[in-house]
Amino acid sequence: MKKLFSLFFNPYIGPILVIGLILVYLVTFILPEFSNKNKIEEMTKQSIQMVSTLKKVRSYYTSHIIDEVKEFSSLEINYDHDDKKGVIPLPATLVHDLSNLITEKEMIIKMYSNYPFPNRKDRVLSDYEKESLSYLIKNPTDIYRKTIEENGQKVFKVAIADIFYDQSCVTCHNTRTDTPKNDWKLGDVRGVIEVSIPVQNSFLLTSHQIILIISSLIGIIFILGIHYTVVSIERQKEHRNAKRKLEEKVEDRTQTLQNTVKLLNQYKKAVDSSAIVSKTDKKGIITFVNDEFIKISKYKEEELIGQNHNIVRDNDMPKEVFEDLWKTILNKKVWKGQIKNRAKDGSAYYVASTIVPILNYQDEIEEFLAIRLDVTDIVDAQLKAQKADEAKSTFLANMSHEIRTPLNAIIGFSEILSNSKELTV
Repeated sequence: MKKLFSLFFNPYIGPILVIGLILVYLVTFILPEFSNKNKIEEMTKQSIQMVSTLKKVRSYYTSHIIDEVKEFSSLEINYDHDDKKGVIPLPATLVHDLSNLITEKEMIIKMYSNYPFPNRKDRVLSDYEKESLSYLIKNPTDIYRKTIEENGQKVFKVAIADIFYDQSCVTCHNTRTDTPKNDWKLGDVRGVIEVSIPVQNSFLLTSHQIILIISSLIGIIFILGIHYTVVSIERQKEHRNAKRKLEEKVEDRTQTLQNTVKLLNQYKKAVDSSAIVSKTDKKGIITFVNDEFIKISKYKEEELIGQNHNIVRDNDMPKEVFEDLWKTILNKKVWKGQIKNRAKDGSAYYVASTIVPILNYQDEIEEFLAIRLDVTDIVDAQLKAQKADEAKSTFLANMSHEIRTPLNAIIGFSEILSNSKELTV
């Protein structure tokens, strides 16, 4: 979870995640809300326009047709004009008939009242129709709108109060023999004109909203552009600083390395000038020899490289010495000891050897480095001293033997003479 939230603080991914979440929220909640409000406003507008048109037609019909018919014709004005000849529709009936002819697709217009004429007295009002009548009687200048479910489909209904604005309509309703109410007055709500429109699943935005959304997207892109430009400049600055620091470190390290290499070369020179040095791989094959090694072994460099190191081994050396040597260095330990070698010309020489296993980063043996000191003179001196000591011991033993024999005789005669009683002074 912590790792997920850390992405929001990333200067590259963070803004995209935030804007992405905003856009998801916008598309999921805000835009559908806008669309729903727009559809409601559009359907309300259509309903009001339709009702207004019907009212204008009814007003014209009442003032220009009905009055003329009453004065100059014997035609009857009633709601049963479809069943009788010589009968023209009442203004309300005309509006009802016209609504079926001029309404748009799937739009339904109804007219209902708490005081219906006999031809509609059996009609039962729905809950919405009762609610709208009750509300509009109290608030005749308002509209009553609501989205309800009808036959498994959402329907938007708009109810508008049908108000008496013409005195002739009031007089007609009050004087008819079949009138359900005869005390109407101007301004009374005679009933309701209801418009029903199915709610479509379409997405509806106003041009202003579309322009606002496009402007917002352009603004977001512009802000992102500025943000990433600033981040890029900052990162370039950081990279330059990091590069400069890295170059300084590299320069310092290079200088240190050069100094170290110089010192190592001097150490190598000192060792090469005073010691016998060689390197072998893990199998004992010679990979490097210095001049001192070549000088004492009397082999050429090309005769040594690639050969097994036992090329200079003297056969007088016990095998146990080399078994101990290999066991020690293969266990990554340093071996020290004295070895008798034989040069190319057959001469023997002695070296005090130190063999070191060289390990890599994986702590595995990479090669072996051998540093030797020529101790031939010392060994020869020791051998000569040993031989001189042995000669001295032999001489002393021989001299002791030669002196002890006559001494024993003299001592024996002395004892005999001392024991003789016949001897006098």
